[in-house]
Amino acid sequence: MAPQATSLADGYQLGKGFAEIYWVPKTSVDSGADVIWTAVLGAKRGRLLQRLLNRCESCYDSISFHALSFSLWA
Repeated sequence: MAPQATSLADGYQLGKGFAEIYWVPKTSVDSGADVIWTAVLGAKRGRLLQRLLNRCESCYDSISFHALSFSLWA
């Protein structure tokens, strides 16, 4: 049961991380606040998301996994 709970937590964090990349710029433009891109797409955050993606690799087909991985790299 513990490995499944870990996988669910990793999947949740990964989804949240990718959602923040999409939503943070839009909400900051609407509110007029400055976007701190290093917090959203900095090297530390990129490594964290890549690590979570690697943990969830078995949940994705190879094309989706590589597309998500390349998106983080780019």
